[in-house]
Amino acid sequence: NIVSDNSSISNNLKFAIALELQKNISLTSIAKRYNISISSVQRIMDNCYSDFKVNKEYLPEAICIDEFKSVKNIDGAMSFVFADYQSKSIIDIVEDRRLHSLTEYFSR
Repeated sequence: NIVSDNSSISNNLKFAIALELQKNISLTSIAKRYNISISSVQRIMDNCYSDFKVNKEYLPEAICIDEFKSVKNIDGAMSFVFADYQSKSIIDIVEDRRLHSLTEYFSR
């Protein structure tokens, strides 16, 4: 099919956007380039790369944690990263390392 049911974006365009998402390009830039909304790019990313979503129902037995200087446009100066100790893979990055942000994140 050229277009999936209930969609106005062609499958070829979705594929092109999925390839762009593999590069270090912002969602905004991709949306402007293909003349679609940022939320459409986000939906395509969620559909194509669902394996990369964080499973918030599971925490491994042992985790590694660290903080790092992140981008300038967030509230806190430092972000928080945590990884699975066994597999050595990053679980998630939280934009703010402050206690209230971490409490909110882990209380979900």
